[in-house]
Amino acid sequence: MERRDIATREDIERLVEAFYNDLVVDPVVGHFFRGLDLVHHLPRISAFWCMALLNEPGYTTNVTEVHLRLHQRIPMERAHFDRWLELFRGKVDDLFSGPLAEEAKLRALSIATVMLVKVTMPVSSAGPPALRTATLERSLAFCRRPYSQAGPVSLPEAGTPA
Repeated sequence: MERRDIATREDIERLVEAFYNDLVVDPVVGHFFRGLDLVHHLPRISAFWCMALLNEPGYTTNVTEVHLRLHQRIPMERAHFDRWLELFRGKVDDLFSGPLAEEAKLRALSIATVMLVKVTMPVSSAGPPALRTATLERSLAFCRRPYSQAGPVSLPEAGTPA
């Protein structure tokens, strides 16, 4: 089957559903996703990706706060973000090919990097909440940039400061 580029909300919904089907059974990250009310959660995740890739309005959740709360209950480590990213990239490549598919993978890398830093950085070294919010806003602005304007980004190496 020939793969085409991501172009519609339906494409994103297909990607998100297939990605989460992989996440919930994965031995490295599955424990974060098992027990989620996917009927409620998947439309939110789809809305996020529609905002990021198709510039559709509608996503308003503070994604950093959600992940910080999760990290307090179930600690997240670099290996979890690496695996999430590996699964996301793989699913995009399984289903799609084209500039927006490549942009999705780049934005996923940016998101994984930002979340890794946010959840593993002690609050005392992160500065006041306003600074953390401003940092998140800059990161989200990067995620919203067209792929052609985005430079290369990679997760920090294990054992090095983020």
